[in-house]
Amino acid sequence: MKQIGPWWQVFADDTVLMAESERELQRVVDEFQSVYKRRKLKVNVGKSKVMVFEKTKTEVIDFATPYRVAVPTGTECEITLGGERMEEVREFKYLGTVLCNHGSMEEKIRERAVRSRQVIGALGRIMKGRSVSMEVKK
Repeated sequence: MKQIGPWWQVFADDTVLMAESERELQRVVDEFQSVYKRRKLKVNVGKSKVMVFEKTKTEVIDFATPYRVAVPTGTECEITLGGERMEEVREFKYLGTVLCNHGSMEEKIRERAVRSRQVIGALGRIMKGRSVSMEVKK
């Protein structure tokens, strides 16, 4: 993975642009598009997405108990690329990892645990079976 400037992550033909505000992101997108134009490349707006990592505030649910809940602030942004508004998504897959706008990795951890159990189960059947020689199993 290569970092170009402070806000660009590039891996092969996958690029992630990051910013801390909508205005800054629009500036980074415009700069990105300018670089691509100079190199005679075209960015596919249909494949380009925007995701806002939600800031949350903590609210007290019941003053008699210490329960608190994180409430998304509902931030939306209107970023354009070549005059077209980019689609805003709640999650997207980058380099095999699903990133969610709430910042949690729970879904990915659960998915990897399921895959691990499947692989262990498949290996167990192979190791117990007679179709593979002991030499290979070592």
